[in-house]
Amino acid sequence: MNKYQDNELKFDYPIDWVVEKDTDTIAVFNPSKGLGALQFSIYTVPNPKDASMKGILADYTKGRHNHVEIFDKKSYVSSNYVDGEGGTCWKYFLCLKNTIATFATYNCDKKDIGIEDEIVDDIVKSAFE
Repeated sequence: MNKYQDNELKFDYPIDWVVEKDTDTIAVFNPSKGLGALQFSIYTVPNPKDASMKGILADYTKGRHNHVEIFDKKSYVSSNYVDGEGGTCWKYFLCLKNTIATFATYNCDKKDIGIEDEIVDDIVKSAFE
């Protein structure tokens, strides 16, 4: 496993995956298989005591998708896969620590749902737990 770390985010990822960082997001994906991509974005939450992770994620997905189930995990929330445009499906993750909200999205073709789930879940867990 490789390790990624910056000021606000750290996670483990497989050796055959790469990390690309730009000004707003950090993308993690396998360039040789190219099935999907996991992206992290970091935001400041002004009043974290008043914030609900489920509420934030529900607000984000509202208007983008018809039906999104949100699940409580140990220290974060996640969604089921939801349909997007052009056969792309999305899965969302959100962790709130102090005033920092880390939002992660994973997208892949509908036919590829489940193939990278274990890897993606391991990356997200290493970032959020």
